[in-house]
Amino acid sequence: MNEQQEHGIERLFIEFAEECNKTPNLKQAAQEMREGVFEAAESAGVNPSHAFGVIIRDMMMLEFLKQRVEESRTALTSGNLPAFVIEEVSAQR
Repeated sequence: MNEQQEHGIERLFIEFAEECNKTPNLKQAAQEMREGVFEAAESAGVNPSHAFGVIIRDMMMLEFLKQRVEESRTALTSGNLPAFVIEEVSAQR
């Protein structure tokens, strides 16, 4: 593993730990799957930490997207666009 990958995984774990502190369901899910991921990764001959990191990344992306969907529903129910949509569209001008 090169230094850039180590820092990327390290940063990912830090961000994930922060998300787990905010989202108890995420923390519980990660704890429950950790052992299985590590066993499966070793059987597959891949780095268990990297495999876990990929799964964590996807979980964080899912959580982020769920939050955006909820924000969109709330804003659209009120007849407004969500702030992130306005920002993104404005930036494309």
